[in-house]
Amino acid sequence: MSISAAPISPTPAVPPESVSIPGYALDDPDDQDGPGFNKLWIGIGAAAVLVLALLYYFLFIADDIGGREGGTPTAQTDPEQVVTAETKLFYANSAANIRDAASVEGSKITGKLKRGDEAKGKIIASEKDGDQWLELEDGRGFVNLVNLSENEMPVLATDLARKSITLGGNVELWNAPADDAVIMDRLSKGLTVTASGITQNDYIEIILKKGGVGYIANGASVLAEAGKAAMGPPIAIKLDPNGCAAGPDIKALFDQIYARQAAQRKAIEDADYPNDEARDAALTKFENGQEGNSRFLKVQRSFKGLSVTGIAQHYESQSVYFADPPEKVREVFRSLGVKVGDDGQLPSREIYAGIDPSNNPAYGKTDLGCGV
Repeated sequence: MSISAAPISPTPAVPPESVSIPGYALDDPDDQDGPGFNKLWIGIGAAAVLVLALLYYFLFIADDIGGREGGTPTAQTDPEQVVTAETKLFYANSAANIRDAASVEGSKITGKLKRGDEAKGKIIASEKDGDQWLELEDGRGFVNLVNLSENEMPVLATDLARKSITLGGNVELWNAPADDAVIMDRLSKGLTVTASGITQNDYIEIILKKGGVGYIANGASVLAEAGKAAMGPPIAIKLDPNGCAAGPDIKALFDQIYARQAAQRKAIEDADYPNDEARDAALTKFENGQEGNSRFLKVQRSFKGLSVTGIAQHYESQSVYFADPPEKVREVFRSLGVKVGDDGQLPSREIYAGIDPSNNPAYGKTDLGCGV
């Protein structure tokens, strides 16, 4: 008999029990040493590397790239934008030349402006000397800005024709001949300025070196003081019995001539020579050259409203020169009680003395002289 084996039912699969090893719970989701924790640190490291790379770029590379490309512009510029000079209106502060170029040198005069004439155009700088000029908008040419003013020109009661005057005291320079004008500058005593005239309300109009004009109040008084300052400090002159100019001030001026001559002689005497004979020959030549020659000294002094402009020591006479004409000088000495003839002759005991027209106009118009 056969024995049949009973079918064996499959045993259900039972998951194996987890084997726990102390300290190694690999499947614990809260375990900090698991895969999630490693990914976090990898991400943080990558971010740090990126930050360092960017920082290095901006510190060491970006400037070089920008420099090669001309740098980073600070403002947008329009290459088509053109800056044009503003057209301005000026007035001629005196007679002014219009030239065919913005330079005095090498240019031709093509016209003239009268005082007060309008001049409209654009300011430019000369390519030769840097002076500022007005390029007239009507195409007539160029006018130096020193001859122009931004304000209309007042009427001049007295025209001084650009006269140079020396200020006799400290004054204030105003921008207009008016009570509400603004101070432009303060000018010191002794400064020489160029005056175009005196306005109807008694302001001196001064032409400024940089262009335009300014005004000094009390014009007539300032002009009078300037005239005295131009003549220099007062000098005392009296006449000796021979009619020659005398006194300590006159003597001091002639002493300057004698001192200058003595210095020239000493320089020759002190020079190097091969022997004494050569020195004596040089001194003799100097003395012979002085004999018969006149020695002059220019002076800037005032005397009773007259201007003393020079003195001279001639061979046998002397002179004191005045910038004023002979008749005016004669009248001043007459007013001091001196008997002056109609021909200018002065009282004298032994020699000729007189107030005559000068033979040396470079030193003055009038010669108060005496001698043989």
